[in-house]
Amino acid sequence: MTKKQANWYSLFNRSNAHYLGDVYKSFSYKKEQAFNTCKQRWNEDIDKFDWNNVSDMRIISHNCDFFTVAWQVTIDDKQYLRVITPSNRYFFETGIFV
Repeated sequence: MTKKQANWYSLFNRSNAHYLGDVYKSFSYKKEQAFNTCKQRWNEDIDKFDWNNVSDMRIISHNCDFFTVAWQVTIDDKQYLRVITPSNRYFFETGIFV
C-alpha cells in the first residue's frame, strides 16, 4: 500500500460521516449531485459484490469546495478500498484479510 493509500485507509477507519450534512452546514445542488453520483457507484458495487461484502459509504475528506468518499469491498476474503475523489476513482487492496 502506498502512503496515499494508507492515509485514505486511515481516514476511512476514523470517519463517521455518511451524509453531506455530517460535514457541511449547507451545501450546493452541485455538491448534492456529486454525492448522489458517488452513492450510485456505491450501489453498483453492492449489486456487483453483494450487500454483505460492501461497507457503508463514508466521507473521508472534505473542504469548502470538494469531498472524497470511500467504502470497503471484500472479495475472496481480501479487503479492498474504493475511493472517489473529485477527479479520480481508485480501487486498491488494503492488505487486510477477513
